[in-house]
Amino acid sequence: MATAYESEARQIVDQVRDWPVDTRQELVQDILSTLPRHSEPRRLSLKDLLGLVKTVGPPPTDAECRAILEEELVRKHLQ
Repeated sequence: MATAYESEARQIVDQVRDWPVDTRQELVQDILSTLPRHSEPRRLSLKDLLGLVKTVGPPPTDAECRAILEEELVRKHLQ
């Protein structure tokens, strides 16, 4: 069951759907400006950073890296 806020939000979206794009974008910016901002970026510990680079096996060779890049480019541009 939709909450009162969800219902009201849906009504607002329906009301502004036909507004000019610029006006809707301004509204979105105004709404986003009401959200709390995190003043300080999250800092990772050394353990977290080491976990990001941890691998199961040896690193790929240059040839393997080129093959991976080629496969990804083919996948990206031919699909």
